[in-house]
Amino acid sequence: MGGEGLLFCCFIILPLMISLLFFIIPVISGTIIEKRHLEDLSRREEAIKSKVFFHNRKRPIMMDPKRAGIVYGSVTIGADAFKTWLAQWRQLVGGRMGSLLPILERARREATLRALEQAYSQGFTEVGNIRITSMNLGAYNPKKKTLMTSVLVYATAYSDK
Repeated sequence: MGGEGLLFCCFIILPLMISLLFFIIPVISGTIIEKRHLEDLSRREEAIKSKVFFHNRKRPIMMDPKRAGIVYGSVTIGADAFKTWLAQWRQLVGGRMGSLLPILERARREATLRALEQAYSQGFTEVGNIRITSMNLGAYNPKKKTLMTSVLVYATAYSDK
């Protein structure tokens, strides 16, 4: 009986534990990175909200803008290993890839913030006519399959000075 327990431990439990580690580590690290990024986005959104007014109208709200220009922000964000794995399974079965939606939302928020921060750094106080363009990049390296999304936000910025 002692030999059977050792055999069970070596050939079943140990490989199972190692497999779980390779599964759990990407989940934990991806969750931590995503949580930190979301906290940073929230902090930056609160900071820019009082400095630059933004809307999606084609014309400025201010009565007499003295200056106008184009601002833009772009970002490319890749999925972590676990979300890529989930998306590959969903691709086999079919349906909506819900694991990739938070990545697209983070990319959209980051690109919008970069455009607003650029407007503020150039002295603009209002941003309108915001347009968002995104592209899913399937940068499939034969050794490492990575799913990425790229978002470009561009808008018209106005200033009364």
